[in-house]
Formats: sequence, structure tokens, C-alpha cells
Amino acid sequence: MKNLTEIIREALQLPNAEVKNLGIIGGMTNLNYLVSIDSRNFIVRVPGNGTDALINRFEEMQNLKLGSELGINPELCYFNLETGLKITEKIENATILTPVIAKKEEMMKKVATIFRTLHKSPEKMTNRFKLFELMDIYEQLALQAG
Repeated sequence: MKNLTEIIREALQLPNAEVKNLGIIGGMTNLNYLVSIDSRNFIVRVPGNGTDALINRFEEMQNLKLGSELGINPELCYFNLETGLKITEKIENATILTPVIAKKEEMMKKVATIFRTLHKSPEKMTNRFKLFELMDIYEQLALQAG
């Protein structure tokens, strides 16, 4: 199996790039790496086991592109529909949204502004978010996985 550096070079078509893995930066269902590629910082998302059952990768890719166009998502540099590998530019000085930070009024206002930008856009996401249907699907997947 290829290592992460080889996968990144191949994905970005940069066979001679200097790639430095700066470490894992978290993720609930995925592994997210901060990497430096020729001295520029990127986030590389390696999907966790079973996430392909949770996510329609085509819809995800289209929605990521829309978010980038609207300025509410980092620039999407690479996306693999089969594996779900995603490479985006790192947003410098970004704050990771934790439950504690999300509860702060200032952050709630920022999040509401982002949602407003998305919902007022003439462009529409490729899927519909149906919370209760998703909860049923996730529950069935969890039961199957034991």
C-alpha cells in the first residue's frame, strides 16, 4: 500500500513535491492530517472505515465545490469520488469548532452568517438534508456493525 506522501503527490500530480506530515489534527469519523506541500499548508482527509456507507461522495464533492465558490469552505484542491480522499488548503488562523466554542454567542453569530450565505445563494446543494431519515439510516448502520 502507498504511504500518505505518495498518495498526496499522485493526487495533486506533483511527483517531486516536498511533502511533510505535520500531524493528525482530529476528526470524528476520519483521519485529518495537516501537511506542508512545498511550504504551503493543506488539510488531507482520509475517510474512516465505513464512512462510504454514510456519505454520498458525489453529493459531497458538489457541495464542497459550492461552498468554496461561496467563500464559506476552503479551496478544494483534490477529491477522489471512489476513496473519499480530500485535500483542501488550510485556512490559516482558523478555529476548530468544538462544543464549547460553538456555544459562544459570537461563534453562533458567525455560524448563522455562514448558513445565511448558503441558504440565500441562488445555487443549491445537490442533496436534501433530511435529519430523521438520516438518523434512521445511521441507527441501522450502527446496529449492523454491532
